[in-house]
Amino acid sequence: MARSNSIWLSLGGFHEKGPDDNHIYNAHILIDSEGNIPATYRKLHLFDVDIKGGPRLLESGTTARGPSLVEPVDTPVGRLGMM
Repeated sequence: MARSNSIWLSLGGFHEKGPDDNHIYNAHILIDSEGNIPATYRKLHLFDVDIKGGPRLLESGTTARGPSLVEPVDTPVGRLGMM
């Protein structure tokens, strides 16, 4: 779609195979107008909360932390940071 329309796409919030069978990555990819992927960000800060007497929500139970921050990418509209 990016190549056929000569546009950049920023697609986030999808699941990607993780480091093991029990975890996925919450990923965001950037696709350039040629269909290349110049950057992929995997969520670093997972949502874990355990409130005494309240909800216990542990994203880390099924989602793996990404390995690192991603350097900003030069795009036709300027430098784009991903998070």
